[in-house]
Amino acid sequence: MGTLFSIATDRVRLTLSGPLAPPDPTAPEAHLVVHSLRAGSELLVECGGERGSSGAVLRLVEQTPYRLFMTSRSSESVAVQHRDPVITGGLVSDDKGRVVAGTVDFGGQVGRSRFVVLVGGEEEVAFEVDVFPAKVSFDEMERMRTEIDEALAGLAFEYLRATQTFSTEAVTPPRRATWLTLLRRTLPDLERALSQIAHRPHRDLHREAVPVRVEQVQRPDPSVRRAIRQGRGGGALHRLRTGVPVRSVVPTRCAHATLDTPEHRWLRARLASAHRALATLHADEVVRPRSARRRRVLDDLADADQRLARLLRLDPLAAASPGPPPAPTQRLLAAPGYAEAHAACRVLDLSLALAAGPVPHATKDLHLLYELWTYLTLARLVADALGQPVPPSAFFRAEHRGIRFLLRRGQQHGVTFEHDGRRVRLAYNPRFSGRAGLMAQRPDILMTVETPGRTRRFVLDAKYRRDERAGYVRRFGVPGPPEDALGDLHRYRDAIVETQAGRSERTIEEAVALFPGVGGEVFAGSRLWTAIEQIGVGAIPLVPSETAYLERWLRRVLEA
Repeated sequence: MGTLFSIATDRVRLTLSGPLAPPDPTAPEAHLVVHSLRAGSELLVECGGERGSSGAVLRLVEQTPYRLFMTSRSSESVAVQHRDPVITGGLVSDDKGRVVAGTVDFGGQVGRSRFVVLVGGEEEVAFEVDVFPAKVSFDEMERMRTEIDEALAGLAFEYLRATQTFSTEAVTPPRRATWLTLLRRTLPDLERALSQIAHRPHRDLHREAVPVRVEQVQRPDPSVRRAIRQGRGGGALHRLRTGVPVRSVVPTRCAHATLDTPEHRWLRARLASAHRALATLHADEVVRPRSARRRRVLDDLADADQRLARLLRLDPLAAASPGPPPAPTQRLLAAPGYAEAHAACRVLDLSLALAAGPVPHATKDLHLLYELWTYLTLARLVADALGQPVPPSAFFRAEHRGIRFLLRRGQQHGVTFEHDGRRVRLAYNPRFSGRAGLMAQRPDILMTVETPGRTRRFVLDAKYRRDERAGYVRRFGVPGPPEDALGDLHRYRDAIVETQAGRSERTIEEAVALFPGVGGEVFAGSRLWTAIEQIGVGAIPLVPSETAYLERWLRRVLEA
């Protein structure tokens, strides 16, 4: 492995060795960026054999170990820090901390990564590198992100239209609906609604105890009588005509109008939460690769941040007490202005959840992105094959604090389609207990097809891995998922059993791996494709530009 770059100061020297990412015309430019963090230090950078080349083109690749070697030029210890300690987990120190060596592996993470070099516990220098995908092109990765955003945002629009009534006519979701589209559409509605509230706010009467001279009390209420009986108050003690002793000043509960109402507290809490979420999103977007789209996203986030800050300064919200939001009241759900603000806040919550929840833009692990994209793509293709829409209620749930997104990594999820007596259910992250077999089984996706008198089950496993070695291609005909992934499919097919009437039966008809590959005509003759019908185990290529083989497989199993 050749040396990619070296960084040296008067106190430390670091080199990184390994392969460069393969050419990808769809990828943006990537550069090595080095910053000195100690005043007065002399920084020497060499990249690609050229000195002083901080900012030189440098493209690293995911799932590849890079060799890092760092030595101290003084008696002080040295260390390398990264936000994700797993990336630097392959580094070890020696010579009392004066030498650090080992491997740096980004795993499935892509995007810009920042490392900080410490000397004697103090920050010496920082460097940033860009990591690109290996199994898919940069364009395919961005398409997966975009398709997930658009699918979820489109479902969100449909869900909101079905669960609430807007005071204005609902707008048809744009064809390229993303979380940012939701954000842009929501803020004007929220500003109009809160402006109406600020113009004519609802107030509550708030009663609090204040000291009042006893001769000024005109209508004593039970609290005043109770205070007199208990001798509470201040000043000199007098006796009434009835002989009852009373202080010259007694506590009286006086009522005054206040803007600190449950409705305003709910709105303040939701906007404050959205304001914090925007700050987090902005920090995550800043470290992503630079592009024209990224600049537009950052501009939109900055504009939204300023607009939310301005709304929080409106009198009704500024007067509201901070804290967790109370349950929505009938006034918040029905009063003019308040109902529109409540609906806009729910959409705002959802747009930010789509950005930072199921597929966070800060999440760079491609195998998680690929798994979620595979599940949503499968749901869309099943819906198309049956001529049914994807039910938005399967992905969202209305709660008093907003709308909850139900699709989460590591949690079970299901969506059901019914058409002409046929029921198709997709289960994400299903779990089969080990009681019927020896071990619990948890594939990525289980598809159950029910027709009158017959139930068939299919396992689909998203594998963001691809073996391209010559020996593998000779055995199977094309590159495909590694052999251990194929072994998992055999295990799922044979180990998932169900017990009925005291008998254990294997219920998985076929187990298929979905992997990032290109099909074409060659794949039709490969062992990975033909083995699906022959032995019930195989693989199907699936990326945004290649869904044809999955569609063919779905037509066969759904029409059988």
